[in-house]
Amino acid sequence: MRVVLDTNVVISGTFFGGLPRKILDAAMDARFSVCGNQYIVAEYKDTADEMIRRKKGHINTQLLQSFLNEIYMAEPVSTVRICRDPDDDKFINCAIDANAIYIVSGDNDLLTIGQYAGIDIITVRDFFDRFLATHSLRQPLQ
Repeated sequence: MRVVLDTNVVISGTFFGGLPRKILDAAMDARFSVCGNQYIVAEYKDTADEMIRRKKGHINTQLLQSFLNEIYMAEPVSTVRICRDPDDDKFINCAIDANAIYIVSGDNDLLTIGQYAGIDIITVRDFFDRFLATHSLRQPLQ
């Protein structure tokens, strides 16, 4: 199963833990594939760098790097423009290009779309409840 994670999910999981961290851990355990492209990965890195500056370096950068190493990189081809925040279109475009079935986000600009081109845009809680809470910790998701 291919999934695109919004930057807020990756940053929350990296810096704060909780359900976003469980999603990152499941991705690193190959329970599902996280898809990205050069624009998304650059945003992950830029946002993490900003958080490190704010927190004065208090982060385990190995967790983020391990996660980034697991991302399936999709060639950016699609140019959909649907989001209220045009910067968020890259997540929908990536999901289309990677044949992902979910975008997991905490961003209302994405969540209000709900679904686009057969891609469900859901919250961290919804993704966790639908897939991670009901499957064994090592079982890949289909």
